Amino acid sequence: MLTAYFGQYTQYVILLLTLVSGLLIGLAIKKGFLAVVLGIVGYIVASYINLPFIPTFNTSGLTSSFTSTATHYTQVLTFTHLTVTFSLILFAIGLVAGLLKG
Repeated sequence: MLTAYFGQYTQYVILLLTLVSGLLIGLAIKKGFLAVVLGIVGYIVASYINLPFIPTFNTSGLTSSFTSTATHYTQVLTFTHLTVTFSLILFAIGLVAGLLKG
């Protein structure tokens, strides 16, 4: 489909779009991480001043649930045949640039 629009420049457009998608995903990850950190800080402050509408969580239950889920997925997911291509390198460059820029 891209070949009809860009002709002989299709490969370059795909590489550029790969870089841009990595950049956008990096920005989204950084903004999401910042939002989670700020939410946790807000929750800690709200629970410190004993706001009555803030729910309380059992941290040992959350920790054990997270640990069991993480061990399950690390056993299921295996990356044995990961080939590094120029597209993957460009995506990683865009991802790192998005993380650092945002």
